[in-house]
Amino acid sequence: DGVKKALIDQGKESAQTAASILKNLVKTYVVYLESFLIDASGNVIVAGINSHLVGTNFSNASWFKNTLSGQVTVTDVEHWYPLEAYAVAYCAPVLGDT
Repeated sequence: DGVKKALIDQGKESAQTAASILKNLVKTYVVYLESFLIDASGNVIVAGINSHLVGTNFSNASWFKNTLSGQVTVTDVEHWYPLEAYAVAYCAPVLGDT
């Protein structure tokens, strides 16, 4: 719910709560490099680790378009320029509470 709230009200306190949740996710699952919350326009609104990537837009990425249509998406290994690393993206839509 803390992550969903950041999407709904997009306030600073909600974003900080969501960032803390995402940061804990990355620390718990050590194979993760990052965890983002991305709005329906493709903009990163919360980043668990790399807060400087807030505002980065992924609207043209095929994985974003697939996820926006309601699909859970897993990419092949690709170079993620914002992270300067090779990674696989696991993407899922945030559902409920409009």
